[in-house]
Amino acid sequence: MVFRVSTEQANSANLSSDRDFAAWFVEEILKPEFPDFHTDLGPRQCIEQTGYGLLYARHFGIERRDLQAQYLFLMWGVGPNFHTHPAFARILAMEEPEAEKIDRLFQVSDADGGAAAAAADDLHWFPWMVDGNVLGMTEDPALADTVEQADG
Repeated sequence: MVFRVSTEQANSANLSSDRDFAAWFVEEILKPEFPDFHTDLGPRQCIEQTGYGLLYARHFGIERRDLQAQYLFLMWGVGPNFHTHPAFARILAMEEPEAEKIDRLFQVSDADGGAAAAAADDLHWFPWMVDGNVLGMTEDPALADTVEQADG
């Protein structure tokens, strides 16, 4: 699987806030790449879930916006809990630069990617609803800014 968002592409949209980033990601990446999600869930829900996905990206040390977009692409394409599959989990646990982690994530075998997709659990879009989630969340963080942007 090959997918890249350039630093220039991510920086050109002035995506300093998570709210702006989530709205940009949904319109510019999710809608054309995964139109069924956009149609079935609607932009508001996609923006909200993307906002929660950013929490996972940061948990795994992914801070650059272009790399966060690539991480989110995997969440939407493979499943929000792709990080639980051993092939992906090993990479995300590595102590290496975030760009290297992202490159390695996209090099996981098709068999492992397929197994992770088959085990996809959409509940992970709402980590506080998953017992023992990697983020340690026990309640909704209320990403109100993300939702308000979607309504605006």
